[in-house]
Amino acid sequence: MQHGDRLLLLTTPGAESIAVMVAAWHLGIVICPLPPQTREAPLRIIAEDCGAKAILDAATQRWQSGAAPDKPASFIYLTAPRVTGSDLALIIYSSGSTGLPKGIMLSHANVLSALRSVTGYLQLRPQDTLLSVPPLHFDYGLYQVLFGFYVGCRVILAPAACNPMQLLKLISQEQPTVLPLVPALGAGLAKLGNALKRQADCVRLITNTGGHMPEKVVRDLKSLFPAAGVMLMYGLTESKRAMFLPVSQAERKPDSVGKPMPGLEAKVFIASGDSEKQVFHECKPGEIGELYVRGASVMQGYTHPESSAGAQIITGNYRDDNWLATGDLFSYDGEGDFYFRGRAKELIKQAGFCLYPRTIEAIVEKHPQVTDCAVIGIHDEDGNEQACLFVRSAATLDKPLLVSWLSEHFDSPWLPARIEFIENWPVNQNGKINKKELVNFL
Repeated sequence: MQHGDRLLLLTTPGAESIAVMVAAWHLGIVICPLPPQTREAPLRIIAEDCGAKAILDAATQRWQSGAAPDKPASFIYLTAPRVTGSDLALIIYSSGSTGLPKGIMLSHANVLSALRSVTGYLQLRPQDTLLSVPPLHFDYGLYQVLFGFYVGCRVILAPAACNPMQLLKLISQEQPTVLPLVPALGAGLAKLGNALKRQADCVRLITNTGGHMPEKVVRDLKSLFPAAGVMLMYGLTESKRAMFLPVSQAERKPDSVGKPMPGLEAKVFIASGDSEKQVFHECKPGEIGELYVRGASVMQGYTHPESSAGAQIITGNYRDDNWLATGDLFSYDGEGDFYFRGRAKELIKQAGFCLYPRTIEAIVEKHPQVTDCAVIGIHDEDGNEQACLFVRSAATLDKPLLVSWLSEHFDSPWLPARIEFIENWPVNQNGKINKKELVNFL
C-alpha cells in the first residue's frame, strides 16, 4: 500500500489495531476504522464508497481484499513518505442516525487540533490513567488512545461489550483517574453502584458524550465516585468535540453543554432563502436555531458530499472561512452557554406547533421514577405528525399518573400525543439510544 491509500480496519480493543493505525499513519495511509462484526455486504458498500485499497481484520490479521499485499516472509524496510497536516488521516463512518452511514474525512491537522484542544480543557496529564470503554471504531474510543499518545498517560482498553459489572471490576483492578462514558453505560453504572453501595475514590474525572446524561444519573455517579467531577460535552465526529461544560458548572446548569472548546467558534443561526442564496440570521439568547461551528478541527468533508447527511460544509467568502452546519438545534443563554434542543430532522410539528424532542426529554428525565426516555415523531392514520414519548421506569409507573405529571409541566399543545412504556431499550453499537428502532415497539 502507498501514501494516500485507504485501509478498512476491523478493529479490536487491543494493541493490534493501534499498531496498525500508527504504522499506517507513518506511511501516509488513511485508516477507516470499523466494528469487527461488520458484515460482508455493508463492508463492501463502505469499501466502494471510500475507495479502499484493502481490508484488514485486526483480530485474525487476515487481508480481505485481493488488492492487499501478501504477508511478507521477513521484514521489509521502507522509506516513509513525507506526511503533512493536509493529508487524510481518518475516514470515520457515522452510526447512521440520519440515514446510511457517511464517510467523514479527517486530516492529520484536524486530529492534532482536536487533541490539543480536548487534552487542554480536560487537563489530562502524564500521571493519569484512562479506562476506555467505547470501541475503537467510535471516535470517542479512538481518541482516548490518541490522548494517551499525546500527553503520555496510561490507557486501559476495556474488553468488547463491557457491561457495568465488568466495568466496576476493572475500575477496582486498574484504578483509573479518567472514565469516559456514554449515557446508557453511565446510567447502568450508576444504578449498579447504588445497588452495591460501592465507592471508588480513584476517579477524578468522568466525561460524557453521545447524548444527554440526566441530572439524577450525574448525582448517582458522583455518589459512586465521590472524588470525580462530571464534564458534560457535546460533539460530533465532523469536528470531534464542540462544547464542554466545566465541572464547576455541572450542578448549576445540568442541561447545558457549555461553551465552545478552544480553537472553535460557534453560532446559532436561522437560515432563510433557497439553497443557492441563503441568508443567515444570528439568533438571540433563548431563540432556537441550527448550530454552526468553524475551526481547525472541522472535517475536510464527506466521501460523497452530494449524499444527504446530517451536517454540511458552508463555504465562506475567503480561504478557510468554512462553517459546519451541524444539523442540530441549539439555543444559548445570556452567559453564552449552549443548550442542545434536538436534531433539525427530528423536529416534530404536532397540530401546528413545533416540538423539540430534546426539550421534552429533558423535563421527563426529571420524573423520579423515569429511568430513560425518548421522543420521536410518528404519523396517525390521517397522516398527521404526532410526538410519541417512550419511557422506561425502574418502578411500576402508572400511565394516568404520568400523564397528570406531564400536564403539570407542559402546556397542552406541547404534550406528547402518545406514551409507550418499554423495557428493553434499543441502543446502537456505540451505546447511543437508537431512535430509529423505537418505531418497532409501536
